[in-house]
Amino acid sequence: VLVFFIITHLTRDIGIIKKGLEGIGHDLNQRLTPLDGESGDIIEAINRMAQSLFESRQKERELAEQALYQQEETLRTAIAAIDEAFVLYDPDDRLVYCNEKYRRLYPKISHWIVPGATFEEIIRHGADIGFYSESVGRVEAWVQERLAAFRSGNQTRIQRTEDGQVMRAVERKM
Repeated sequence: VLVFFIITHLTRDIGIIKKGLEGIGHDLNQRLTPLDGESGDIIEAINRMAQSLFESRQKERELAEQALYQQEETLRTAIAAIDEAFVLYDPDDRLVYCNEKYRRLYPKISHWIVPGATFEEIIRHGADIGFYSESVGRVEAWVQERLAAFRSGNQTRIQRTEDGQVMRAVERKM
């Protein structure tokens, strides 16, 4: 009876430890249920180890985020320092970043030139108010032509605005 009791008790403890380890394998923030005796000591050691790993990963994540932030700031500062208008869109054609010189080229639509706005939204607003001279009287056709050219990702073009500015734009896919 005693052997049966010990084997049953050990089997139960091993099952609890095994299930807990599987959970920790998916989420280091999980903890094993405390038990008494030597099994409890093992569980306590596992919980401390999991906590230590969790904290270590958190610290690594924070350091990586801090390094990324510093790199982004360095890139933004460098872009702001160049004497050219600069804009960057993501693969979904959403504006990620542009420098102030770019915004100044488009004063009547600069309030639409914000991170997250799509290229189509920006040019459509400009076309709707007649900012792009080529779009006057043919907004939808011009928007579709401009979208196709933009999405081709490899062009140099001349752009005229309603106030007579003539700009050379170089567009490249990254």
